[in-house]
Amino acid sequence: MGPCLPLGVRMNESITICCLKWGDRYGAEYVNILYAMVQRNVSVPCDFVCFTDDPKWVDAKIRTEPMPYVAPRWWGKMGLYLPKVPGINTERLLFLDLDVCITGSLDEMLRWPDPFVMAKDWPSGIYPPTDIRDRQGNSSVVLLKVGAMEKIWREYHSNYVANVSGSPRVTHGDQEWVNGHFPDSMTVFPERLVKSYKLHNLAGGSDPDCSVVMFHRSEERRVGKECIAVCR
Repeated sequence: MGPCLPLGVRMNESITICCLKWGDRYGAEYVNILYAMVQRNVSVPCDFVCFTDDPKWVDAKIRTEPMPYVAPRWWGKMGLYLPKVPGINTERLLFLDLDVCITGSLDEMLRWPDPFVMAKDWPSGIYPPTDIRDRQGNSSVVLLKVGAMEKIWREYHSNYVANVSGSPRVTHGDQEWVNGHFPDSMTVFPERLVKSYKLHNLAGGSDPDCSVVMFHRSEERRVGKECIAVCR
């Protein structure tokens, strides 16, 4: 077994790791670095694809595909819930935001059996287990059996795709929409696999002791870029 396979090489992959680059918020270097981090941290056969509106400067080893759903900012992620995602040729996918930092093996996450899993949005202990917020997902990391959550796409499509903007008129983004409309529809990865740089207090250079570190809005541009530069 080996890491994600180079463009044009196919074995018996069971899962595709994918990312999304739309507009100019993140440059091609984020895609290239994410791919390199993934390569160092997987030992199961998998595919890798970047969905983008502009493949310029993306490393030639990386397969690129058009956006499965074209929408501003993070709303393109809603295309992951299509019954069949163009460009995904496996039964399952693991989506990673471009600004995450891979700090350990992804193998356990790639083998996770549940059909719909997200990073845990709030660390344990902030809210009681009976509070819905303790079970909400963060879409920086999404594991999905393709087509398993088609109902999310149907609800979104019927309410918003016809709009001129193509995105819901809500305060935040896709994960708030999914959490709000489909509470308890996902399971969440344990915090030993995915942590928040901000909410798990990882500043100071301590070992994060997890597989993926995700970044929140206020510090993602500065700290995220610094972390990714180190992880490359």
